[in-house]
Amino acid sequence: MHNIDEIKRLAIDVGDRVILRRAGDVIPKIVKVVEKYPESRPVQIPKICPCGKADVIKVNTSDLMCSGGFNCDAIRKGQIVHFVSRKAFDIEGLGIEIINTFFKQGILEDPSEIFKLENRKDDIIVLEGFGEKSFNNLIASINTSREIALHRFIYALGIPEVGESTARNLESHFEKFKAIFEASYDDLIEVKDIGPKVAENIIQFFQNPLIVEMVPKLLEEIILKELSKEDFKNMPLRGKQIVLTGKLENYSRDELKEILISMGANVTSSVSSKTSLLIAGEKAGSKLKKAESLGIDIINSDQCEEFLNDTKKFL
Repeated sequence: MHNIDEIKRLAIDVGDRVILRRAGDVIPKIVKVVEKYPESRPVQIPKICPCGKADVIKVNTSDLMCSGGFNCDAIRKGQIVHFVSRKAFDIEGLGIEIINTFFKQGILEDPSEIFKLENRKDDIIVLEGFGEKSFNNLIASINTSREIALHRFIYALGIPEVGESTARNLESHFEKFKAIFEASYDDLIEVKDIGPKVAENIIQFFQNPLIVEMVPKLLEEIILKELSKEDFKNMPLRGKQIVLTGKLENYSRDELKEILISMGANVTSSVSSKTSLLIAGEKAGSKLKKAESLGIDIINSDQCEEFLNDTKKFL
């Protein structure tokens, strides 16, 4: 329902009854309209962002976005929510509702202020749902997160279209954050899987005055773990493409993915002739069949531990 083009294609109006299914066994997807509601009304595409500060614009052909950038309160709060998420700084105790409360109270307005929250104790412990213990737990979680790998820091910043994979490519190519921050357009398009649009996004992001002001504050508060090219060369799965499918026994999908990537692997979502290995758990479906048809090496989830300890035995 976030995709305006899909709403138009399916002719969905407010009040209609629809068939909903789980695409890829995970994502809710509307298949079709099965009954038009007599009093249905068209979905109204907003012209002004709910923040009331800027026009709504269309990006990537069908996505809607506030044109106000960091002048939009929702975008600024969204940046903080992304910053503390599990794949970024992974700060427990800073959920959406707490971030909304802190933002409303003027306690937290950008990610750099997270690491100053210990100075706002008097303002926080009087808030509903907070007390001495919850405050101390939050500060402990923040302090635990201060040491972070470079690729997670890049991902945490929320640069448009820079996800986990692109963040790792930037880390591998530039090694140091300063080099990424100062990279030119020509430097960036030399990075694996970065094209003109993403390169432009990175340039514009790091030229934004609010980001220019925020980044030095962040760097004063955290410890960046930066790797050298030699570190990357020594990763046993460097250059290997691995696909995960089915229910895994001893690891969650995200845990195993993180381990594999830390060993240099490129973990992809689909099987192709370039895939080096498929790790198949219970109820592995079409990906397993395709890997078998392509003659790709396959291991089951019970063999994961052995594989991680001795990758050469399997590849």
